[in-house]
Amino acid sequence: MFVWKAVLLLLLTAGRAVAAAPELALSVENGKVSYDRSLPRIDCNGADAAGCTKAQIYMDSPRFVYDAQGNIAKVYLKFGLRNITVYILSSIPKGSCEFDLVLKHELTHVAVARKVVKRFAREISKALLATLDEGTASPYQIAKMIDRYHRQMIEEKNRQDSLLDAPGSVVYQWEQCLK
Repeated sequence: MFVWKAVLLLLLTAGRAVAAAPELALSVENGKVSYDRSLPRIDCNGADAAGCTKAQIYMDSPRFVYDAQGNIAKVYLKFGLRNITVYILSSIPKGSCEFDLVLKHELTHVAVARKVVKRFAREISKALLATLDEGTASPYQIAKMIDRYHRQMIEEKNRQDSLLDAPGSVVYQWEQCLK
């Protein structure tokens, strides 16, 4: 019985190329930080601040490579952080306790953004590979899924930033500078 099933399977697949599992080429960028100390006033998301960090989470459109049968053979996806700028008021003297405090706080925003991107890179990889392995998703469905993850990444970064900037979150540190 087993031999018959094996022969039948060989006859059914004869002449057909077995599609290889699609590949995923993922490129995740941490972005380069630039610093701006030229501003006498900083409006950070609608509030006056001693410092502010702006970082853009981007996700390029996926690129698809197809095999001879028209199946997706490889997906290239590039995303991460870019245009990261840390702003610190020009009136805060470099090397002062206040400057060090603001810089540390703003660099924490950068670290949080990078952590969010790293976490989502794992999630996106797993979801995309599972979808590709099923072999039923169209490029449109894949692009839609990736867009959903992009929005979720931005929402999570904004949520984490709000927690860092919550009233009273840096009161203790500021008090250290007053001693």
